[in-house]
Amino acid sequence: MSSEFLTILNEVYPAYLQLPPQWSAQEQQDWLEREAERLSRMTGELTDQLAEQVVADWKRSHGRHPDYLTTVGLLRNAQLSAREQILHTELYEQIPVTEQDEEGPGENLDGLMPEDPGPPPAGTPWHRRWTVPGWLTDPSEELELLIEQQIWPNPAFSTLFRIKAGWLLAARIEDGLPIPASSEEPLARELAQMIYADLRRDGLPEH
Repeated sequence: MSSEFLTILNEVYPAYLQLPPQWSAQEQQDWLEREAERLSRMTGELTDQLAEQVVADWKRSHGRHPDYLTTVGLLRNAQLSAREQILHTELYEQIPVTEQDEEGPGENLDGLMPEDPGPPPAGTPWHRRWTVPGWLTDPSEELELLIEQQIWPNPAFSTLFRIKAGWLLAARIEDGLPIPASSEEPLARELAQMIYADLRRDGLPEH
């Protein structure tokens, strides 16, 4: 996620906000990279808080635990909400509003928010599809059970890990590729490292 924040920061600076003019180009870029990491960490922490809250609220409202797909939706919404809150409080609200800027900075910066990527181009391989919102394939109930009971069971692997694992394995199945049957297989360990790496990119806890 930090790379996404870095892209946004590079658009905001210097168009809307200024860095100290005495800084060299390298000093400015170093600061932007550190700031992107900070925003990413804050988003990850807030996502955890919001996810716990929305799942608890859902359980209170429905009297039962949400199923897999409902949990995916709740966590997606929590992450998007956290990202929006952090961007507005830590970045967009710092942009001064001028008399000419009647709509406010948030309106003018909507283009910096990621857009729906649309369907993946034909032939896009699984390892490029499983991390892109809009390109994700929800796993079947059978695959969910396989992940939860045999491949990456609780408590060794977190709910967030298993959600991403579902998208990854569903994408592999779509491409006719093998999937592991247990966490002891070399393929399971290899794929687990990909999932851990994606959790880190999103600023989410690995466990």
